[in-house]
Amino acid sequence: MSELGRWFERHRWAGDAAVALLALAAVTLVALGGRSRWEWAGNLALVLPLFVRRTRPRLLLVGTVAVCLLQLALTRQPLLGDLVVPLVVHAVAAHVEDRRWGRAALVLAVCGSALAALHWYVAADPSTVLISFLAGVAMVTAAYLVALRQRDRQERAADQLASLRERNRLLTVERDQRAGMAAAAERTRIARDLHDIVAHSLSVIVVQADGGVAASQHDPAVAPRVLETIAETSRDALAQMRSLVGVLRGGPDPATAATSATWATSATSATSATSATSATAATSVTAATAGPGAAGGWPRERAAVSYVPTPGLDALPALVDSVRAAGVQVRLSTGDLPPVPATTAVTVYRVVQEALTNVLKHAGRAASVDVEVGRATETAPGGRRDVLRTRVSDDGRGAAATDDGTGYGLTGMQERVQLAGGRLRAAPRPGGGFEVLATLPLGGGRR
Repeated sequence: MSELGRWFERHRWAGDAAVALLALAAVTLVALGGRSRWEWAGNLALVLPLFVRRTRPRLLLVGTVAVCLLQLALTRQPLLGDLVVPLVVHAVAAHVEDRRWGRAALVLAVCGSALAALHWYVAADPSTVLISFLAGVAMVTAAYLVALRQRDRQERAADQLASLRERNRLLTVERDQRAGMAAAAERTRIARDLHDIVAHSLSVIVVQADGGVAASQHDPAVAPRVLETIAETSRDALAQMRSLVGVLRGGPDPATAATSATWATSATSATSATSATSATAATSVTAATAGPGAAGGWPRERAAVSYVPTPGLDALPALVDSVRAAGVQVRLSTGDLPPVPATTAVTVYRVVQEALTNVLKHAGRAASVDVEVGRATETAPGGRRDVLRTRVSDDGRGAAATDDGTGYGLTGMQERVQLAGGRLRAAPRPGGGFEVLATLPLGGGRR
């Protein structure tokens, strides 16, 4: 649509007034050429309804029909104003919602052309009557067809606009749903981290405190070592908690930024990126109150975030030592470990941490635990592939190992392993004890 057409569409009153004024000027010039006042009045009556051509097309049709009937009754010749009839047909066909009005306007115009030809040229030869009739029919039919084409084009544009609006609404709903799913996945990740940090640290502290109380009655020299272990475990837990708080209160690290970018793409991508964030970085935070903000002048809190590596495979010996210090016999076997992705490394660490925590909670210090982490090969549907297998087994209470507690630890382990593309089996061992077996894929692919 041209600029002029868009202007006429936006300003209907002004556009109709412009057309009516042009027609009015034309009939006025004709009247000045010597026509009678009655002819000028008839032309004026035909032209004035054009002021409501698009805003009141039904009124335009009724007024034009009435004037034309009076013209047929009172005059014996056509008027210049009769040229507005095609404009009337076009206006009704294009701008009245009910299409029957357009068809009625066309029928009335054709009938009017026939009556006018017979009435005005009754004394002429038949060919003149026929030519006059066909000319009138051609003009009103052309106006009607142009109106139909214009109307169809406008309706298609309206349908496309409605479709785009509906698509935009659906995309907005989908974006909100994906953002909600990503937020839920992030809450689940934080809940897993909180459980792993707090449950393990408190289990070690409780076991050490209970053992220290009992041992100090016989050997007071044991108390300082117990307190040192408790303090070290508490400091480590506090550092990890600060890291987690830094993620919540500080700006995102690059991996977190990548996670945020994928929220609008898919919930699955958001979940995977969140897991990668957990695997690659944690934060420690020191908060300080800054001066007035640049915009509103209110104080704002800034977090100075420093990123430190999340515990991985290299932290397993320290983890095992902390459990040994609580009095549990733990044997760690890692062998020659291949380079693994950060997501896999942190998953293995958290699985071992949760399994050892369950030993402390359920089997007690008298249990003996074997921790094995190493490369293995398994048969997959597409061939053989390399995996990283982690096994934690104890000789403690076995089937009774899940009698107390909420079960969130095993759920968290299962979620972590699934996010890393692996599988987990946790079940009592025949004859007593409990075994956790996690199998995670390595990057080598199938062969």
